[in-house]
Amino acid sequence: MKVVHVVEAWKGGIASYVQALIDYQTSQGFEVVLIADSAELKADDRALGIEVINYSSSRNPLRCLQISSWLADVIKKIKPDVLHCHSTFPGLYIRLRRHSCKVIYTPHGWSFFKKDVGFFSRFIYKSVERFLSFRCSRNVCMSLEEVRAAQDIGIPESSLALVYTGIPDVSSVPTSSHHASAADGPIKIGFFGRFDYQKGFDLVEKASALVDSSVEIHVFGGAVREAPGSISPHLIYHGWLNHRDIHENMLKMDAVLIPSRWEGFALTPLEAMRAGRPVIISNLTSLPEVVVHGFNGLIMSEYNAAGLAKILKSLTKEECCRMGRNARIVYEQSFTFDKFSNEMDLVYQG
Repeated sequence: MKVVHVVEAWKGGIASYVQALIDYQTSQGFEVVLIADSAELKADDRALGIEVINYSSSRNPLRCLQISSWLADVIKKIKPDVLHCHSTFPGLYIRLRRHSCKVIYTPHGWSFFKKDVGFFSRFIYKSVERFLSFRCSRNVCMSLEEVRAAQDIGIPESSLALVYTGIPDVSSVPTSSHHASAADGPIKIGFFGRFDYQKGFDLVEKASALVDSSVEIHVFGGAVREAPGSISPHLIYHGWLNHRDIHENMLKMDAVLIPSRWEGFALTPLEAMRAGRPVIISNLTSLPEVVVHGFNGLIMSEYNAAGLAKILKSLTKEECCRMGRNARIVYEQSFTFDKFSNEMDLVYQG
């Protein structure tokens, strides 16, 4: 089988998701090609071992049409069996044109989930997504929230597939007695990702000013499209991590914080649970689908800095260890890569 993946962003969750698929598909003998934004690829050093074709993405409507036409010509020459586009703009570029192969679209969070745009913009996003949903074989949703939202705007159920993401295991797994830090030291909380409105980084900054020295908040990441904000004196900054170093740094934390306002289906909570770390999440978007409050993590009851700070100050290392053990069990039972890859194979073959 010949598979082409089309992406724009090549950092964070989408890159990890697509790379895991590429690694699996090549191991199965598939011929795989990646088409990606050249500017995004320059910022990443992972070796994929496959053919990579570069393009330059754009938000300009005329350029979008040009990119769509150029990609259609490239894909026609490749002649794939499956064309898998990831996220909003690759989904737009690909589905604006007809293709003779099977087209799979994974939105990684519907465009109309965005909460930093107005009502009219969301209406346009919904209209475009509904129209383009008929231009592909399957719309792969990563959460029940995505499925319900798609049905609400008129995307037919027959074109939807729910495939919860799974991630490959790693050899370095914490033992039941593992403590991230000294028993008498501060609780270490890790935030991994972009410093932007979607990820709730502004809430992290506000909450950090409300906790005392018993809590350390470590942030791993940086700004991407938004301009970097001011440096908070209450946070410990580590910058962007190489994707290979995420797991080891999660092991150094007592818990992982994910206060996103919207997500398709975030990989960070899965990475945290794989590392045996409990997750502290917002009560918004699809995040509560992976957490049972008090079992493998905590769900914020209200989305504000005071409520988040109260949760952080109430944590103990013993509680983090207990929930962390449960988190690892949840990963093993529900979010392994084998489960995910088997379900994705059925989508490709269906």
